[in-house]
Amino acid sequence: MVIHGVSYSNEKVLSILEKEFDINIIQENSNLSDHSKIRLNKFFKTFKYLFKILRSNIINKNNILYTPLKLSTFGMFISILVVIAFKVTNGEKIVIHIHRGDLDIFLKKKHNKLLFTFLSIFVQKYIVLSKSIEPLFQELKHKIIVLNNTISNEYDFGKRNTTSKVFIFISNYIREKGIIDLLESFKEINKVYPDYKLECYGNFSDEKLKLKIKEYESKTITINNEITKKEKYQKIFESTALILPSHNEGQPLVILEAMSLGTPVITTDVGFIRETLGSDYPFIGIPKSQSNLIDNINLYIKSNDQEKCMISNYLVDRYKRFFSQSIFQKEVLNIFKSL
Repeated sequence: MVIHGVSYSNEKVLSILEKEFDINIIQENSNLSDHSKIRLNKFFKTFKYLFKILRSNIINKNNILYTPLKLSTFGMFISILVVIAFKVTNGEKIVIHIHRGDLDIFLKKKHNKLLFTFLSIFVQKYIVLSKSIEPLFQELKHKIIVLNNTISNEYDFGKRNTTSKVFIFISNYIREKGIIDLLESFKEINKVYPDYKLECYGNFSDEKLKLKIKEYESKTITINNEITKKEKYQKIFESTALILPSHNEGQPLVILEAMSLGTPVITTDVGFIRETLGSDYPFIGIPKSQSNLIDNINLYIKSNDQEKCMISNYLVDRYKRFFSQSIFQKEVLNIFKSL
């Protein structure tokens, strides 16, 4: 089996598959600074990496290609080239993992729909995050299979501190994660609740955005670089709530991490977030709406300890029932052994 383009969310799939299959990884060389940009070096990297796939398949005679799908026209075009390179060197079965929740928006453009239809000719299975996107596949419904995400580590730090007044944001610093919405909103929150703090952690996508984000630093708002996995879990556990006001998402791992620790989440109704947290979960707001985000943060702060404890217990239980590592491992093996 050849694995093309291993991302953070694919690491767990890989760790499971390598116990049952012979794995050859072809890692795409991409940088966060290339996000949403077309640069000449991206084309050179693409051709270099297509050559690696051809070479690997000729030498190792891989029979399965497992690859994530990037929802951009350029990304879709690359996926098609990767699939063709795999097939012309006698590759057999292709499994594509769709992590995003905005496939419907992407396919509204005719050229994207055309590329996706062409790609689907070669694909045996699409792994998706929710059955709700089934109508988008029309006559290709038989090719989709649902696999919820899981997290890389499961920790038990004991009893949560319900008196914490620190909110946390953990993500790459890109506009689509709603970081500017959050920073603007929290300035307003601090006018009413000056004792509450916001700690932000992540990687910066570009220098211009970094400078803008840094302008919001204050006694109550800290902008920090990326932290280690263990530190991340500890910070989430110690915070009063995780805030992720994204503009688009699939099934964010950081939300699953918070759920596993019983940390409440304040977020937006995009992708499969509502399905992840549950249809009746509070604190799911309108994307790109600072006023709505302020209302949800206010609502959370005004909740009493008993209400917060109920939410915490609910999230832990929901994680164990639908997103645990044991459930994920069983489902991954079922998918690939059935090919």
